Amino acid sequence: PSSGTISPNPNGKIDDDVAIGNLDYEKFERTQVSFGYQLDHAFNDSTSFQQSARYQQIDVDLKQMYTLGYMPGSGDSQAIRGLTDEDGDAYGVNLDNRLIHTWSINNVEHTLLAGLDYQSLHIDGKSFGDPLMGYEAAPGVFAPATLNPFDPQYRDASELTPVSCNFSTLVCTEVTERQRTTIDAYQVGGYLQDQMKFDNQLVLTVGARFDRASSEIENKSTGVEQNIDNDKWTANAGLAWLINDNVTAYTSYSQFFQPILQLDQNGEAAKPQEGDQIEVGIKFQPEGMDGYFNAAAFKITQENLASGAAGTPAFKQIGEVESEGIELEAVTNITPSLSLLANATWMNPEIVSDSTPAEEGNRPVNIADTLYSAWAKYTFLDGPLNGFAIGSGVRYVSDTYGDNLETLKVPSYTLWDATVSYRYKDFKFQVAAKNLEDKEYVATCDYYCWYGDRRSVIGSVTYAW
Repeated sequence: PSSGTISPNPNGKIDDDVAIGNLDYEKFERTQVSFGYQLDHAFNDSTSFQQSARYQQIDVDLKQMYTLGYMPGSGDSQAIRGLTDEDGDAYGVNLDNRLIHTWSINNVEHTLLAGLDYQSLHIDGKSFGDPLMGYEAAPGVFAPATLNPFDPQYRDASELTPVSCNFSTLVCTEVTERQRTTIDAYQVGGYLQDQMKFDNQLVLTVGARFDRASSEIENKSTGVEQNIDNDKWTANAGLAWLINDNVTAYTSYSQFFQPILQLDQNGEAAKPQEGDQIEVGIKFQPEGMDGYFNAAAFKITQENLASGAAGTPAFKQIGEVESEGIELEAVTNITPSLSLLANATWMNPEIVSDSTPAEEGNRPVNIADTLYSAWAKYTFLDGPLNGFAIGSGVRYVSDTYGDNLETLKVPSYTLWDATVSYRYKDFKFQVAAKNLEDKEYVATCDYYCWYGDRRSVIGSVTYAW
């Protein structure tokens, strides 16, 4: 909960190592497999065909507890816990076919791209729904299994059971049977794009795409079925001007469309997210420098932007959000050994229209308006340390809001990362550390709050041939 993390609580502060759930009850077991291929075939010097395909499957057994807030009358000390559970499997297929043809006419070089892609997803799962975590307080009488996060005392896992409670009376009944839900989703898209290059100085790209998406969500236990069908045309265009060998100016426009395969807090199918983006920028590669600088200004409009967990009071879709901003990027190799990379983004995200008028003009939940990052890497190319490389960098994320009313502010944070690696012949040994200072911070809030990852160190061995 936000009270005790970023907001004051009379009982103190919740430590970031407190488990809201019971460690002997919770589990997340999964078996995942995927495989695919990519095919390239050239019919001649000007026409080629590409196909990429992928199949993936996952089996999941999940039991995870989370806080729903504090028990009324507990003085913000007893957290009511919900249960997310899933016992099921899913599999999906992705297939993309692309035909590429090039030709030249009247000093204009054309590259035509025509494609057809298909994706399908099938989910079959069993779940208790969204119950509370409870226990049998007396024979046949059930109550929420609350937890004091300031002084956690955990019940034995054998005592815990899912319950359904009336929040006004907190009278609870045991939930004993999982409901089975299946989701079948399909999406077919066709696209056509032409890239035209004029005298090796001006590049114009225009394209269009049509998507047909269909999904069926059925609760096998209750017989409730929902069918959602969406058709959408989208377009894209881009123009790049090669001013000289060192400077390129560009502008682009694109539309997007993305179905959302989940239900809202009212149990209705979520609307597809759609919108457009326009960007103008300039890319500069100084003479004699192994690197480049890029500056861009953009404006993104999004409709039906989803936020919050599905099926919870936090889930909603915002009518329209506009984000205007500037991005700067620098990538350069100072020497063959030393490379630098830096990024900065400033933007002004704003809720333009929404079903809740009080939210209009505010910044949407979970979106930072300023982002910085910088990274440096040094590689030893000779001497006794030949093959070693060290890298270090920082990431900065400005403050965000935990609600669309701008009443719950999440502080900004800066993190320090580093890597050390050694390359020997075809092997690479690397140790990467994130949040090297082991900083405690709240990464984000959206009705619930999440602490960010503390220091994490990952070692890896890579072999290339």
